[in-house]
Amino acid sequence: MIMTQRPWLILLLVVPLAMQHALAQDPIADCTRSVGGPGKAAFLLFDRELRAALATPDAASLALLVAFPLRVNSSDEATISVDNPAALQVRFQEVFPSGVRKAVLNQKVGEVFCKYTGIMYGSGEVWVQVVGQGNAERYALTAVNLPGAGKIASPKSWPLKTPRVEFACNAEQHRLIIDTNATGAMRFREWNQPHSISDKPDMEVPSGTKELEGTDPCTHAIWTFQQGKTEFVLSELGCTENEVPQGAKGTLEVSIDGTQQISSWCY
Repeated sequence: MIMTQRPWLILLLVVPLAMQHALAQDPIADCTRSVGGPGKAAFLLFDRELRAALATPDAASLALLVAFPLRVNSSDEATISVDNPAALQVRFQEVFPSGVRKAVLNQKVGEVFCKYTGIMYGSGEVWVQVVGQGNAERYALTAVNLPGAGKIASPKSWPLKTPRVEFACNAEQHRLIIDTNATGAMRFREWNQPHSISDKPDMEVPSGTKELEGTDPCTHAIWTFQQGKTEFVLSELGCTENEVPQGAKGTLEVSIDGTQQISSWCY
């Protein structure tokens, strides 16, 4: 009796093997599994936004990709802490000199070095970790190591022709930037998750209000922006009796027609 091969059976055997091979050849998926966090698609978006922010350069967008305080180390063992978006903007050229930018821009995304503590660009010039909690969990730049004989230079003054970044917020459903120009006029930009900050904002409001509440050391800023029936209120932490999640730096509240729709931590 002659046995004949069944093409459909061979196909069933081949397809799973091909799928296993494809999975084994996906270094980015392997990387994000080892680091944890929101996964491959989120890291690829972060990588694209990081490259765009450094190539432009765009300190405002970069503020949404950094976990503050950002640690910056030099070859002479000096270390500084960049604590907020305004400080990042002032020290942008010192923190991200050409050697650091090249390390990121020349890095092949499929060849980044990964371990459970983070993701490395170049020869360790930039380190990325998972920060935030819940739906606000994200990949963020946490440390910069200046290459070669790089030393940390003195900060420069804020460039007046560039809008000054006041606040950057990664919330569960939104990403937001507040900046002011040389005349003090505020601007509010908002991207709905998971839209990219490299693209046009989903909302841009050219004016708003800013108030300071509390007394030292609890003084904190509150910004309010109105677009039609929607109101966005962003606040620094100040002093609070509520338990604050690790890495949180403020809050976001969104109301429509006076009814609160969203209350979220900012990271």
